[in-house]
Amino acid sequence: MVCLVSLRPEVVNRILEVLEEVYPKDLHIKEVARRAGVSKETASKYLAVLEARGVVRSRRVGKAKLFGIVKREEGAG
Repeated sequence: MVCLVSLRPEVVNRILEVLEEVYPKDLHIKEVARRAGVSKETASKYLAVLEARGVVRSRRVGKAKLFGIVKREEGAG
């Protein structure tokens, strides 16, 4: 299990910015990595932690795993 503390904030921010830019579209992990300027392995690690924290979500389309940012409804608790 990856600890959130071990994540570099600048990488987290780049990944979240990428997903925010394309919202409501979801991106393949390779595309997230390319746009964020990180390796696929790094993107995978960070996305797994962010998904566990409820910040991003994933869905499968065939063999592909797509990721998107979770948007909270305004006023929702």
